[in-house]
Amino acid sequence: MQLRLAEMAASQGDLARARELSAAARSAAESAGSNIDLGITAAWLAGFEARWGDIDAARPHQADAERHLARFASAHPAREHMEAMVAATGVRIAIADNDLPAAREQALRSYRAAVAADDMPLLAQASGTTAELALALGQPERAAELLGAAAAVRGADDPTDPAARQLVPFLRSVLGDGPYEACYAAGKALDRRVATERLDPSRLD
Repeated sequence: MQLRLAEMAASQGDLARARELSAAARSAAESAGSNIDLGITAAWLAGFEARWGDIDAARPHQADAERHLARFASAHPAREHMEAMVAATGVRIAIADNDLPAAREQALRSYRAAVAADDMPLLAQASGTTAELALALGQPERAAELLGAAAAVRGADDPTDPAARQLVPFLRSVLGDGPYEACYAAGKALDRRVATERLDPSRLD
């Protein structure tokens, strides 16, 4: 609940409150000593810091998340969900390090985990970093299309999605409003199966 409230605070721009709630969640997880709770909290903190631009602050949390993830049994029902989000954060960190091959690997890992989890909102959320990778590869039109494809698999637009909130203004400035809308609409018009395939990072040039 505290992490959900932190997510809501971050979406409203109150990063200080989000950090307070995240710290409270981490303290509660540490007190409980559950690997699941500790892993989820570390993954959240890594994703939060990477999303809002403090890559160095994200690194130790990411290392913790990977360590906790490694302790999950392969059949654990939360493993694929957590791996999708941990790998998505790995994409952002690799892009910040200008290591695009590593970013590709992490994006593919995130995509495969989300597809295996059969969770369309999770796939849509994780695919935000694939759009960021497309942009890093010099493909802004593809990035806009991928945002639309994410909306297609989700079933609706999500104006609170952090990746979209950060990418859309930049893509509009690069492409222009008309071309951006056309690319986004092309992705959103795909049916769910085709949109899922389109989000596959291996299809990026």
